[in-house]
Amino acid sequence: MLYQIATGLGEGEFPEIPLPCFRKQRTIGSLAFNQIVLKACEPDFRLRYRTAEEMRNALRLLQGAFG
Repeated sequence: MLYQIATGLGEGEFPEIPLPCFRKQRTIGSLAFNQIVLKACEPDFRLRYRTAEEMRNALRLLQGAFG
């Protein structure tokens, strides 16, 4: 769901990132956010965030660094 909200694409298009999403905002922050999305959507569940709190902490760190 996060991937779809962030990109406007359907789950079948994962992990594509449409260039217009990041063309104007191609920053370290947007690339770091993309890494969080990729980890959350990782096909191998063992490589995903273990808990929602772990993902929330990653997003908060990103927000603190770039927000």
